[in-house]
Amino acid sequence: MKNIKDILPHRVLTEPEDLFCYGFDASSKMGRPLAVVRPVSTDEVSRAAAFAFKHGIPLVPRGAGSGMTAGAVPLKDSVIVSLEAMNRVLEIDDKNLVAVVEPGVINARLQHMLESKGLFYPPDPSSMDFCTLGGNVAENAGGPRALKYGVTKDYVLGLEIVLPDGSVLTTGVKTYKG
Repeated sequence: MKNIKDILPHRVLTEPEDLFCYGFDASSKMGRPLAVVRPVSTDEVSRAAAFAFKHGIPLVPRGAGSGMTAGAVPLKDSVIVSLEAMNRVLEIDDKNLVAVVEPGVINARLQHMLESKGLFYPPDPSSMDFCTLGGNVAENAGGPRALKYGVTKDYVLGLEIVLPDGSVLTTGVKTYKG
């Protein structure tokens, strides 16, 4: 994994204790990644994806590892892309009821920020105090309020997605009516 360290210095973990910590989620499954990449920007995710694609290495995205479906458990000979450092709330547009966030934002943090503005984000999974919004999107998280208000997919207007080859795709619009 030296080459990926050349591409993203200071963002790659390879020590055994680090690999162990990223080898499981809230499910009962375990694995061992070759490395863990902790990008802080879409560009860094893109560079990691392009490297992995070129070398045939599977990538496994990870938020907080709170999911119970083994979605963040590394596959054999894969690299974890931990999105926990991409944790900024970029914008809260209270007029249009839109928040723009990075995938590593903790659900409860967004909830508190919105509450301070008199707003409300309905998805409230039991792990909301430590789960990330990227993980919520991946798992389509809900919670007790889902029966009345819906689940995560009902509140996603757009996504910025890094594709396996490293290219970036932006979907959706910033208004509900589009």
